[in-house]
Amino acid sequence: MGAKLIGVNLIGADSMKNDVAVSLDLDNVVIGATEVNLTFDVNLLLDQIKQATNGRVVLRYAYGDWRQNEQIPRALATAGFDLQSTVRLGHMSKNLVDMQMVVDAMETLVDGHDFTTYVLITGDRDFVPLVSALRKRGKQVIGMGLRHTTSQSLVDLCDRYIYYDDLV
Repeated sequence: MGAKLIGVNLIGADSMKNDVAVSLDLDNVVIGATEVNLTFDVNLLLDQIKQATNGRVVLRYAYGDWRQNEQIPRALATAGFDLQSTVRLGHMSKNLVDMQMVVDAMETLVDGHDFTTYVLITGDRDFVPLVSALRKRGKQVIGMGLRHTTSQSLVDLCDRYIYYDDLV
């Protein structure tokens, strides 16, 4: 009888596992928030992610040019984000953040950790192919961003989309 209970507990624990990977396009979100006079609050985002996924946020990456605001990297590091610096060297490197986010997300599919949910904090339609690829592999994708900077095609493709404007 003891072995049977152990087996049930292991299956129950495994089936309830929901590890979450979060990727934050800082340039898109912070610049967008500034344009509409909203304050960027990473903890508000994390609280919403935990509520929306009922999961364990295991991976936290934030991408951007940290020279824009000195307080943001400190807040992100305090919230457990790995900061991925992408310094623009001119107009040609405009999509550098997007490309790095896509590469890192795709690497998680082969690195041995099975994330159930991916949260992409961006409104950029350049992420539509990534969302398609993740969903094709059975992953839930939640998008977060600002109304005025978010592509409708990204919203339509995500399993769920949360507007930062509605949280503040």
